[in-house]
Amino acid sequence: MPRRVEFRGKSGASYAYIPIDEANQFRSAGANVVIASQGAEGWILHDAGETDDLRQWNWRAALERVRQENPHAQCFVRLNVGSATRRAERDDLIDEHDPIFNRRGG
Repeated sequence: MPRRVEFRGKSGASYAYIPIDEANQFRSAGANVVIASQGAEGWILHDAGETDDLRQWNWRAALERVRQENPHAQCFVRLNVGSATRRAERDDLIDEHDPIFNRRGG
């Protein structure tokens, strides 16, 4: 699993994410989250979102839902404190990548 992955938004901004896994002990903090898989030409975003409290967000359920169709999908996180910043980043990524699970309503 990569240590860090960059995702580019429609604005051209680049956002650095780290993989989330069982060993990560995140503090209660706001974060952006993406679920993606490696494709032939780079990462494919399947879902992009944000949460006010990373410890309360059920990333395992979200990842399992995506893995039913994309078994190699991985979950990544980027800590962002401000809710306006998180929403703007999420929207930037959705505008660029049009993730299937965002189109389906999560």
